[in-house]
This record gives sequence, structure tokens and C-alpha cells, in this order.
Amino acid sequence: MVPVFTNCNAPPIPTAARFAALGAYLAESIGSYPASRRVLVVGSGHLAHELGGPRQFLGVSPDPEFDEMAVSWMARGDLDSAQGSSSFQRLTEAGNESYQFLNFITCLAVAGGRPATMAEGTQTRFGNLPFFAWEMR
Repeated sequence: MVPVFTNCNAPPIPTAARFAALGAYLAESIGSYPASRRVLVVGSGHLAHELGGPRQFLGVSPDPEFDEMAVSWMARGDLDSAQGSSSFQRLTEAGNESYQFLNFITCLAVAGGRPATMAEGTQTRFGNLPFFAWEMR
């Protein structure tokens, strides 16, 4: 197990392109490993998410439009749109903890921009709970 910690919590937040570059680097490193191994990459994060702010207890996502787009990017494997639409300003508009979505951009890049095998945002009382999976063979 090799933990990789990213800064998705406090400015300065790296750009979405940096997260995609990290994913590409991880994919290259895993692919160039000299032995044949099964590898699992796990990422965690949020869709639109407000913690401690005025939109925390709305009972729905603070930005359902962002959530819908984000799930769509993963489902289509649209790394370019995910990066282009995940600026610091746009993520701030989605919610004060939405920066953790950038970790999913890393995962999408690890998958080489392939469409996710599963991509969904399940509605909870605090917003949409993301689940993305890529099965690579």
C-alpha cells in the first residue's frame, strides 16, 4: 500500500491539470512495474459539498448541476471537460468542500480517460454521494 495525499482542503489548491498529471504519472508508474501484479487505486472525495456553510442542511446537493455534470464526465471518460470545468472558482461555487472532487480527476487520469464502469451520485440528506469505478484488464 502506497498512500498518496493531495491538498484538496486549504488554498492554494493545485489546478485540475495537476491532479490529472498525478493520475497520468501513477498510471505510468503502475504500468512500468516489472512484475505482473494486480493493482487497486482508491480515491476519495466529494461532488458538490458544503460543510458548515449556509447550504449544509438543505437536504439536497448545494449544486445539483455540478453533480450531474461531474457524474457525466466520469461516465463518458471526459477528462478534458472534467479539468476545464473544475477551476478553484467553479468548485467554490459548488460548495466549500467541493475541491475534493479533484481526487476523482486523478482517478480518471489513472484510468487513461476511459469511461467509468460505474458512475453515479446517490442522493443523501447532505447531497449526492459519489461512486466511480473503473475496471481495467
